[in-house]
Amino acid sequence: MGTQEIETTQTFQQGRRNAAYSIRIALTGVLPFFFLSGSFLHANFLMVSATVIMAALLVLSAPAAHGISKIVGFSLIGLASLILILSKAQVSDWSHGIAANMDLIVLFVTLPFLSVPLRYGNYLASVEGLFRRNVKKNFQVYGFVMIFTFLTGAVFNLAAIHIVNQLLGGKGGKERQELIALASIRGFTACIFWSPNFFSVGLVLSMTGVHWIDLFPYGVLISISVLALGFALDVIHKWIYKVPQVMHEENAAKEEKYSVDYRKLLELMAFGLLLLVVIVLLETWYKIEILVLVPTASLIFPLIWLGYLHKLSALPEIITDYCQQELPRHANEVVLFTGAGIFGAALTVSYLGNYFVTALEKVAGQDPFVSMMAISLCITALFIIGLNPIITITAMVSSLPLFTVQWDPMLLALGLIVGWGVGIVISPFAALNLMMAGMLDKSPLEIAIRKNYVYALMMLPLIWGLIAIFNKYFF
Repeated sequence: MGTQEIETTQTFQQGRRNAAYSIRIALTGVLPFFFLSGSFLHANFLMVSATVIMAALLVLSAPAAHGISKIVGFSLIGLASLILILSKAQVSDWSHGIAANMDLIVLFVTLPFLSVPLRYGNYLASVEGLFRRNVKKNFQVYGFVMIFTFLTGAVFNLAAIHIVNQLLGGKGGKERQELIALASIRGFTACIFWSPNFFSVGLVLSMTGVHWIDLFPYGVLISISVLALGFALDVIHKWIYKVPQVMHEENAAKEEKYSVDYRKLLELMAFGLLLLVVIVLLETWYKIEILVLVPTASLIFPLIWLGYLHKLSALPEIITDYCQQELPRHANEVVLFTGAGIFGAALTVSYLGNYFVTALEKVAGQDPFVSMMAISLCITALFIIGLNPIITITAMVSSLPLFTVQWDPMLLALGLIVGWGVGIVISPFAALNLMMAGMLDKSPLEIAIRKNYVYALMMLPLIWGLIAIFNKYFF
């Protein structure tokens, strides 16, 4: 083959890759609109169209996926396909599996848009000023970062970690950066038990039928308890190792350049609170699923916010940046979540869930509370070795009709979320710990297990104790 022919072939292949990339980005962008329109209008043809888009997106995302998500996703799809074929599954079973976690993918795609107004409202400078002027001691650093991450994480999800890193990353010594990372992890984890903007809450609510407003008080009490536990452990650690309380690297000269616009801080809190209140009211009054409400709010609310800031003129630039920077990132989620959905469908069709049910009932007997503890422990343990809770929970809930145990939906929902929440803290495969490891240039094992194993071991009995009280007096 001549040089010209080789160049022609390479040009053709490059063009084909570019075309596949462009189509994948376009399908990722339109999927939320088909899914959300179909959900609100109850239009079957729109949901069927969304499923077809999801299938095409899976095919196009497969070459772009990478890392552990690609390996696990492909393994699940291959195993599930074999089970479905051997079980002589119908086309409807395949399509159900493909669409099972489509709502989570839509949530992943739309949530980052929610943090766009932060870049245009000059909020972060005031938050940094508040920190620099008022936080003088090490225990205050931990408390401020943990509470700030908890409050911002409830609204902006993983974007809260980027915000903390943008404000405080690289500032101070190594020990201080590790302290900030630890506080961020624990503050973020506390959101998992109740925030409607978290995948854990959305998935569990959609699978158990529990309404968010019913989960909210229990989730918040659990969050407050684990925040208090984290703060107590930090105080004990500083007392045992005699950590100096005063941060000597900060001085008055440095503080002078930091200003605080309290109006901006109140504005930020008001918009975050307004978003949560609107979601709560719509979910309560109109019984709209949380995995439909949150993506819709993530697309509409930033437009209202930008309008308030008189920044709607920046919308073309925002959309261009979103399409170029954000949409291409979701190949891993498409492969992993779709693989989990197809695997769940395979378990349902083949009744392989019988084995899981039999094992669980041998361990826990007929006691729903003991079964709840076993389930949450199982989710955490499997997450530690790399199995995403989305897969575990999908498989478990698919097997629920086979249980002879009479489940209280709220007890089941809390058990699933607790397993996920504790796993986030201690799993080296959790996105949060991988992100922190990259920021600190450390091993995910060191961040997840070495720094948090005591916290995780104390979280489980603490939360189980709270759920036991809830179960006895409120369920």
